[in-house]
Formats: sequence, structure tokens, C-alpha cells
Amino acid sequence: MKRIPIDVIDRYMVGSSSQEECVEVERWLAEPDHQVLLQALRENEGGGQALSDIRGEDITWERVWFRALSGGRPATHASKGRRGINPHPPRSRTGWHIISGLALSAILLSTGWAIGHHRAPYRTHRLPLIYSTGPGERANITLSDGSTVVLDVASRLEVPADNITDHHTMRLMGEALFTVSHRDGVPFTVVAGGVATRVLGTSFLVRHYASDTTTTVAVREGRVAVGSAVLAAHQLVELTKGGAWQIVPADAAEFTFATGTLTLPEMPLAQAIPELNRWYDADIRLGDSALAARHIVGEFAAGSLADVRAILAMTFGVRVVRAGKTLTLYPR
Repeated sequence: MKRIPIDVIDRYMVGSSSQEECVEVERWLAEPDHQVLLQALRENEGGGQALSDIRGEDITWERVWFRALSGGRPATHASKGRRGINPHPPRSRTGWHIISGLALSAILLSTGWAIGHHRAPYRTHRLPLIYSTGPGERANITLSDGSTVVLDVASRLEVPADNITDHHTMRLMGEALFTVSHRDGVPFTVVAGGVATRVLGTSFLVRHYASDTTTTVAVREGRVAVGSAVLAAHQLVELTKGGAWQIVPADAAEFTFATGTLTLPEMPLAQAIPELNRWYDADIRLGDSALAARHIVGEFAAGSLADVRAILAMTFGVRVVRAGKTLTLYPR
């Protein structure tokens, strides 16, 4: 199991991760067993105790696995109100036996088996719902509370299993348009790139891909709070890693992906290529570096590699050579 520093997991769980930490944890979560562990830790750390603040314990990942999967049973040495692990396991079990048992428990949990114990049963963990799209794919999602989400290409949304009753914080990697059903006193929060966006009832966009240097939030209807900024309808804010932000008008083009059109403002071709690659599931390359500075602008309907090849060739005056998913551009 890849070791991620425990304080990084702490910050991710409370939505205060940096951009790099979010990317690191999201990649770590690609392993099903890691999703099991994170959900178990979220349920067992409800008392507000950080994993990096467990007194009197040797904090190793083997102990963290045991802590999460055993429901956080208190140790004999733990102070009142704090959870811990008994640092003295039965002598009949070697460290290898313990680690092997933890690995088996993780595998069984990740495949949906219920594990029991003759003295105290393990807790039943409700895993988050994971929605994901690949390059060239989009998804329309209806959440349990009636809210809807349009998930853009190459994106991932983590929705708590108890979203409708208790837990309303979602985690996004990529881009999505949310239309939230209003419920008095029930906040709706989306965390992306370490930035938390909170609403009560609105339609808004959040974007943060791993390659982005900023997190973008744009409001189509209603109002949202992003840190200390409050955005009204038709407003947009981009937040840098350092916390700098500025509110500007939101163009209608920001939201067109939800209806199947990628709108690119005027930008260098080199900057547009990552967007086109995600949109068409392509691998666009420059056969001549001089093309990097050529500007591109326009609307691109969802379609095939043949479509984008034709658009680039006819509209932007380049010669396109295709080999599988790879499109190499040359000057005419």
C-alpha cells in the first residue's frame, strides 16, 4: 500500500488540502481498498480527533488500518473521550499475522462481505457513491435529494452515502454543473482543489482538473459562498493556490458543456489541446512547435475523432495526420 503522510489524509478529510495534496489523494483513492479505508476513517473520526494527534501511540499505517476497520475501539491506555488502539496485541499473534489479517479484512470489505467478530462485530461502513467519466464522456446524475449534476469529461465526483439525511459535502476532481434543490437550513458543499463552495439553492459550476492552476466557480442562478467571497448569478471567481481571487462576470459559454458543446475563448493552440483531448478522448500533438502560439477560438460539439480532425483541418488551416487516437498537426 502506498504510504501517504497521515496529515495529508487529515487535511483531505476536512477539505483543507492543497492542490497537489488533492491530486495525490485522488490518485491514491483509485485503489478500491483505499476508498474503504478513507470512508471508515471518516466515520470513525467523527469526534474531531485528527489521526496525527493520537496520544501515546506509534502511528503506523498498519495501526491506522486496524483503527479504521475495527470501528475505532478504545485502547486501555486511552484518555476519556479519545479513541485509540491497544498497543499490546495478544502475544499469540505475530506482526505478520496482524498485517495479513488486515489485508484480508480490507479485501473482504471492498468486495461487499460483512465481517463479524465473536466479541464485538465490526461496524457496517457505507461507502461513498463514486461517479466518474472518461475522456470524451459526460454524465447526467440525479442525487438522492433531487439535486442534479452534469459531470463533464474526465471528471470524478464522490457523494456521501448519507447525503440526503446528514452528510452534504461532495468532492470533485474535474468539472461539473450542479443544480441544487433548496432545503432550509441544509447546506450543500462541493470541495475541489482544496476550495469549498457552499450553497442553499442554486445552479453553479465548479472546475478543478489536476492540470489546472486555479479552481473556478461560476454561478448561473442563485448565490454561493466561496471562502470569504459571495457570488451572485452570472458571476465567476477563480481562486489560486495562494488564496487570491477576483470576481468577474460569468459568460454563458462557461456552461455550454452541460448541453454538449465545448466553448473555447481565444487562446493559444498549446493551451487548447488539453481541453480538446479531454473532450474528444484524443491525443493531439504538434508536429511543428511553431503551431503552439497559433490562436484558436470556437465551439466544438461532442463527437468523434473524425469530427475534431475535420474541424481542425478546415477551420484552423492545419494538416492533420491520424494514427489511432493520436492526431498530429502540421502547418499547411
